[in-house]
Amino acid sequence: MSAGRSPRTAIVLAPGELDALRQLAAEHGEPASTTAARLVRSALAERGARLGAARHGVRRHAGRGAEPPWLPPTARAEAITALRDRYPAELRHLPLDPLRDPVIAEPLAALTVWRDQLDDGAHADPRMEMAFAHELRSFAAWLQTQARRHR
Repeated sequence: MSAGRSPRTAIVLAPGELDALRQLAAEHGEPASTTAARLVRSALAERGARLGAARHGVRRHAGRGAEPPWLPPTARAEAITALRDRYPAELRHLPLDPLRDPVIAEPLAALTVWRDQLDDGAHADPRMEMAFAHELRSFAAWLQTQARRHR
């Protein structure tokens, strides 16, 4: 395995399951392997699995200081798709490519990190879940307002 590459696991799917996976991947404009990985991560998180705190760590770039884990938002593209899948009603006004606009992409990517932290049990205070829900609804209302303005 090369440096920086994740280990690979093969999953056997029935023909109908493979067709459904391919259809879902096509709907999201991503490879079937990316969709499968996102679905497996989501299922693991739902079952209480701790999915590697290293994902949430601060990245350092040469010549730059510490950067928050949600920047750049393109590094959170899969998590953004998973958040959109998890909260379809709230995020229904997201543009097709939310990463194009940093005013949308950066807070959205920050919400993905917060959701991951909640799912990983990083916050013991249940008020953090309430705060996340409040911020998600606030962001959803802002998206709806933006969508109305651009009609």
